[in-house]
Amino acid sequence: MNADFDALRPERPLKFLTYGCASLGGNPDNFQDEVRVARSAMEHGLWFHASQEYNCAFWILRRAFDEDPANKPPLFIKVRCDHAATIEFDVEDALSRLNVECVEIAQLCRSRHDRRRIVADFLNHGEMWQVCERLKSQGKVGRFVLEVFSLFSADALQGVENGLFPAYITYLNLGQREMNNPLFEVIHQKRAPIFSLRSVYGGNFDPEKIKVLRARDPKHDIIQKYDVLEPIFRESGCADWVEFSFSFLNSCPNVLSTISGTSKFQRLQELVKAEASARPLPSALSLRIQNLHRQWLKQ
Repeated sequence: MNADFDALRPERPLKFLTYGCASLGGNPDNFQDEVRVARSAMEHGLWFHASQEYNCAFWILRRAFDEDPANKPPLFIKVRCDHAATIEFDVEDALSRLNVECVEIAQLCRSRHDRRRIVADFLNHGEMWQVCERLKSQGKVGRFVLEVFSLFSADALQGVENGLFPAYITYLNLGQREMNNPLFEVIHQKRAPIFSLRSVYGGNFDPEKIKVLRARDPKHDIIQKYDVLEPIFRESGCADWVEFSFSFLNSCPNVLSTISGTSKFQRLQELVKAEASARPLPSALSLRIQNLHRQWLKQ
């Protein structure tokens, strides 16, 4: 399934870990440190996921790219799909501000969690579909993928059944799956590619965080999830919950890459190491986690 996306940058194929830039640019005092983090992610050969909405992430990325222009990474950029003009503006804006010629993947998203408009437009080859096709033919975008949330899974289901998009991006990790059960089953059956967001569930399953949260709110939803996942973690043999997170996602055949972000240099190295050491879980363990997701989405 990777072949379609690897072809976008043959010299730099898509890795299982994609570097998420959401936490970059939040504090100007950390500018140089965060440029160093971005440069390290570039040196590891990672693709980058970013958005104009993320603090001043573009500011950090532009400096990192200017310092090492021969090593600019393939880019995965969020673009608003409210109408054709916003799609075109967000693509052109990213190209200009980051001083790149192409966005390898554009993530179609809206501020409102509603995808009826974009799905209907693509089905009818409307103005948004036309601008996306033009941007691809101009070499400014490689592929457009659809962002999915549970609330509009029915709209995404139309997209999957009609083969409208080459892949889908959603929050998928140990603690959450932002696709309802019918959509996930069809995506699984059709082997439609997925990009997963929030690889380690925001770090919420870190045992130290769990200890603090349990003392404050023992009935919290995160505690409930941790307690049913913890026996599976112990059976997995994984060194820690970061490796466990990547191992689970490695067990999902549709997942092409998982997006995990940090503004800390050491944390990036930990993510890279965990991604390299992770192996698919035994199928019985992976199935237990998937069944938990199914139960949580029924509640």
